[in-house]
Amino acid sequence: MLRESHEIRSRSELEKVLDRLASIRCEPVVVYRLVKDDRDLMYFGVGAPETRLDYTPDDPSGPYYGSIGNPEREGEVLYSAGGEITESPLRSQLPWSVAREALLEFYDTGGKLPSKVRWEEV
Repeated sequence: MLRESHEIRSRSELEKVLDRLASIRCEPVVVYRLVKDDRDLMYFGVGAPETRLDYTPDDPSGPYYGSIGNPEREGEVLYSAGGEITESPLRSQLPWSVAREALLEFYDTGGKLPSKVRWEEV
Protein backbone atom coordinates (compact mmCIF):
# COMPACT_ATOMS: atom_id res chain seq x y z
CA MET A 1 0.00 0.00 0.00
CA LEU A 2 1.27 3.48 -0.87
CA ARG A 3 1.68 5.95 2.01
CA GLU A 4 0.67 9.55 1.59
CA SER A 5 3.71 10.87 3.45
CA HIS A 6 6.90 9.63 5.00
CA GLU A 7 9.37 11.76 6.92
CA ILE A 8 12.91 11.07 5.75
CA ARG A 9 15.61 11.59 8.37
CA SER A 10 18.69 10.33 6.52
CA ARG A 11 20.04 9.49 3.08
CA SER A 12 20.03 5.78 3.90
CA GLU A 13 16.36 5.99 4.87
CA LEU A 14 15.59 7.73 1.58
CA GLU A 15 17.49 5.01 -0.31
CA LYS A 16 15.36 2.33 1.38
CA VAL A 17 12.11 4.15 0.61
CA LEU A 18 13.08 4.69 -3.04
CA ASP A 19 14.08 1.02 -3.41
CA ARG A 20 10.70 -0.06 -2.03
CA LEU A 21 8.83 2.38 -4.29
CA ALA A 22 10.78 1.18 -7.34
CA SER A 23 9.26 -2.28 -6.99
CA ILE A 24 5.64 -1.06 -7.07
CA ARG A 25 3.69 -1.48 -10.31
CA CYS A 26 0.37 0.26 -10.89
CA GLU A 27 -1.52 2.02 -13.64
CA PRO A 28 -1.79 4.94 -13.82
CA VAL A 29 1.54 5.93 -12.31
CA VAL A 30 1.05 7.69 -8.95
CA VAL A 31 2.77 11.04 -8.39
CA TYR A 32 4.88 11.41 -5.25
CA ARG A 33 6.78 14.42 -4.01
CA LEU A 34 10.05 14.77 -2.18
CA VAL A 35 10.22 17.98 -0.13
CA LYS A 36 13.54 19.31 1.12
CA ASP A 37 13.52 21.58 4.18
CA ASP A 38 9.84 22.46 3.63
CA ARG A 39 10.79 24.39 0.48
CA ASP A 40 11.91 22.94 -2.81
CA LEU A 41 9.92 20.07 -4.29
CA MET A 42 10.76 17.23 -6.62
CA TYR A 43 7.80 15.33 -8.05
CA PHE A 44 8.22 11.79 -9.40
CA GLY A 45 6.07 8.87 -10.42
CA VAL A 46 5.72 5.48 -8.76
CA GLY A 47 4.36 2.43 -10.52
CA ALA A 48 6.52 1.87 -13.62
CA PRO A 49 10.15 1.10 -14.49
CA GLU A 50 10.47 4.67 -15.78
CA THR A 51 9.42 7.98 -14.30
CA ARG A 52 9.59 11.69 -14.96
CA LEU A 53 10.91 14.30 -12.55
CA ASP A 54 9.49 17.77 -12.02
CA TYR A 55 11.39 20.36 -10.00
CA THR A 56 9.51 23.13 -8.22
CA PRO A 57 11.68 25.70 -6.43
CA ASP A 58 10.66 27.48 -3.24
CA ASP A 59 10.37 30.74 -5.18
CA PRO A 60 6.84 30.82 -6.71
CA SER A 61 8.16 32.81 -9.68
CA GLY A 62 10.16 29.74 -10.75
CA PRO A 63 11.75 28.61 -12.86
CA TYR A 64 10.15 25.15 -12.96
CA TYR A 65 11.87 22.25 -14.70
CA GLY A 66 10.82 18.89 -16.14
CA SER A 67 13.12 16.00 -16.98
CA ILE A 68 14.09 15.02 -20.52
CA GLY A 69 14.79 11.36 -21.15
CA ASN A 70 14.83 10.58 -24.86
CA PRO A 71 13.60 13.62 -26.82
CA GLU A 72 12.83 11.38 -29.83
CA ARG A 73 10.20 9.29 -28.00
CA GLU A 74 6.59 9.90 -28.91
CA GLY A 75 3.43 9.11 -27.02
CA GLU A 76 2.10 9.63 -23.53
CA VAL A 77 2.00 7.85 -20.19
CA LEU A 78 -0.80 8.32 -17.63
CA TYR A 79 -0.10 9.76 -14.19
CA SER A 80 -2.45 10.16 -11.24
CA ALA A 81 -1.91 13.30 -9.16
CA GLY A 82 -4.34 14.09 -6.38
CA GLY A 83 -7.00 11.93 -8.00
CA GLU A 84 -6.65 13.71 -11.35
CA ILE A 85 -5.38 11.74 -14.36
CA THR A 86 -2.88 13.60 -16.51
CA GLU A 87 -0.82 12.65 -19.55
CA SER A 88 2.93 13.02 -19.54
CA PRO A 89 5.08 12.81 -22.68
CA LEU A 90 7.17 9.67 -23.03
CA ARG A 91 10.14 11.89 -23.92
CA SER A 92 10.25 13.05 -20.29
CA GLN A 93 10.56 9.52 -18.88
CA LEU A 94 13.82 8.42 -17.24
CA PRO A 95 14.94 4.96 -16.17
CA TRP A 96 14.15 4.51 -12.48
CA SER A 97 17.88 4.11 -11.69
CA VAL A 98 18.64 7.58 -13.14
CA ALA A 99 15.69 9.15 -11.34
CA ARG A 100 16.76 7.50 -8.07
CA GLU A 101 20.25 9.00 -8.32
CA ALA A 102 18.76 12.42 -9.12
CA LEU A 103 16.42 12.23 -6.12
CA LEU A 104 19.35 11.33 -3.88
CA GLU A 105 21.35 14.25 -5.29
CA PHE A 106 18.37 16.55 -4.64
CA TYR A 107 18.35 15.35 -1.03
CA ASP A 108 22.14 15.58 -0.59
CA THR A 109 22.40 19.12 -1.99
CA GLY A 110 19.63 20.62 0.12
CA GLY A 111 17.04 20.75 -2.65
CA LYS A 112 19.13 21.93 -5.60
CA LEU A 113 18.29 20.96 -9.18
CA PRO A 114 20.09 17.64 -9.82
CA SER A 115 22.88 17.68 -12.40
CA LYS A 116 22.41 13.99 -13.31
CA VAL A 117 19.38 14.77 -15.49
CA ARG A 118 18.75 16.88 -18.57
CA TRP A 119 16.08 19.48 -17.85
CA GLU A 120 13.77 21.79 -19.73
CA GLU A 121 11.99 24.77 -18.31
CA VAL A 122 8.23 24.16 -18.17
